[in-house]
Amino acid sequence: MGIEVSLTPEECRICRLLGDLRRSNNRTAGVKDLLVAKEDPMERDVQGVAAEMAFAKYYNLYPPVDVHARSGGEDFVLNGRKIDVKQTKYPDGRLIVPPYKVEKDGGSDNYVLITGTMPNFVLQGHARKEDLCDPKNLVMLRSLVYALPIEELREMPEYERNSTRN
Repeated sequence: MGIEVSLTPEECRICRLLGDLRRSNNRTAGVKDLLVAKEDPMERDVQGVAAEMAFAKYYNLYPPVDVHARSGGEDFVLNGRKIDVKQTKYPDGRLIVPPYKVEKDGGSDNYVLITGTMPNFVLQGHARKEDLCDPKNLVMLRSLVYALPIEELREMPEYERNSTRN
């Protein structure tokens, strides 16, 4: 089911720069860090940007280059649907979304799971908001989250190439 995407060394350098800038700008602006994972927060931000870059590369979209302070929200809007990209380094990881991400401003319409780390990623699949938000998917990790294993994700759709990055 997964779709492999590799970033070039130049794309990786851009992701590292953007991740560092996003983290710095968010902290300076007072955006609270709601990281659930027990990993280096700076590296999580960099890998998250890289996953967004991999998604953009696969769908032939302009890569995510914004560095303004923001909290939550979608990463892309494709065919009128709000898309939130989630990344984990674990090849058998789960799509994990905290309830506040789904509730804030109505949440995104689709949540995409990308596994791997720079430069190699796999677009594993996606879940629609209504599938993800089933109470049976609520699990307690370090906090209460919605979690779906890769096997329960839908295949990546073929989006039109004229969509936009948010």
